Amino acid sequence: MQPFRQPVEFGATPSVMGIINVTPDSFHDGGRHYSVESAIEHGVRLVEEGAAVLDVGGESTRPGSEEVSAEDELKRVLPAVLGL
Repeated sequence: MQPFRQPVEFGATPSVMGIINVTPDSFHDGGRHYSVESAIEHGVRLVEEGAAVLDVGGESTRPGSEEVSAEDELKRVLPAVLGL
């Protein structure tokens, strides 16, 4: 997987970004994709449905959520990213 490093071209076809929350307390999906298997399946489905970019997040932004250490966030997101 390569980072997206292309300039934005105005007038070009827009890209769709899919979101995968690998947190137990996601604001949006309530932790539905917290397991590695579920996160990978969701990512594959998002790409099949047209996502050009995937954002895999390991820290919830819901109101009142607790901060996660960088180490814990990496433990959450890397297995999903590597599986994709």
